[in-house]
Amino acid sequence: MIPQSVLNAFEADLMPYVLLSGSTSEPFKVQLKMAEGKCVFAEGWYSFVAAERIVAGDMALFFLRGKNLMDMTLYDSSGCEKPISKRPQNWAPPEAPAEENANANNNPAPAGVAGQAPG
Repeated sequence: MIPQSVLNAFEADLMPYVLLSGSTSEPFKVQLKMAEGKCVFAEGWYSFVAAERIVAGDMALFFLRGKNLMDMTLYDSSGCEKPISKRPQNWAPPEAPAEENANANNNPAPAGVAGQAPG
């Protein structure tokens, strides 16, 4: 869930997506959508999770860097920063929801932007 205070910082034209940047070289285009009255990351999220090798117990802190760009720093369960070198090497992410897999080829990222989907 994305806190309301963060959403208030976005301008109306930023929806329906943000670019998430982490330890990988290119930002990922990730859709924002409302679910049960809350704004959540949708299509593109699973690809970001897979590329960043985020596992259960990790904590992600996102910094708003521009109109639709958010940088992520990852922390382990003890609160220590978790560089990409300390993340699992042979890791298979959870499977993306069927809806996201079906839309993966219908929502290409803009030029210079990587990513397709986790939800």
